[in-house]
Amino acid sequence: MRQSPGVHSKEFAGSVTTAVDVYDAENLEACAQKCEELLDEPDVPVYFQIKALILLGACYEDASDCSECYRKVDGLLIKACKHHSDDESVKEPLAELQDSLGYMYLVLKEKAERRHDDDDDEAEEDYNAMVNATEKVEAGTDEAEEKVEGVMEMRREIEDREKLKHEMGEDKKYVKQ
Repeated sequence: MRQSPGVHSKEFAGSVTTAVDVYDAENLEACAQKCEELLDEPDVPVYFQIKALILLGACYEDASDCSECYRKVDGLLIKACKHHSDDESVKEPLAELQDSLGYMYLVLKEKAERRHDDDDDEAEEDYNAMVNATEKVEAGTDEAEEKVEGVMEMRREIEDREKLKHEMGEDKKYVKQ
């Protein structure tokens, strides 16, 4: 016999609370494991999937793993907002999740910038993916495509200028010798 939805949700809430407690105890590996176990459960409500993914992303040291969680959260949150746009009872929880996504953005940006400082191309891809996803959330689907294209064009121009500066710097080395 299936349990009532309220009882089921309480179990998922308890699982998330336990994972948060483990995270607060700075046992990131155990926290990640608890989040993955929760995400492997069938019928996990979207709210708890998002909470677990945000927590899982915070556990990862690697920016690309964190970025993957960010993209999943972003997609789930967009769907949840569209599906529940008229439901007043979920506006506050969705706003809370949006705030958490914003925090996740900052964490991911910091991780990507640390890796970017080490001239890691993968970190730049993670950072760009994160910026693109954030633009989509903030601007809505139609406007986001235009903004993302604008950001990508600016990024290409910056990269071209950096390459040119680097090449000119290399030329100067040869001239001085």
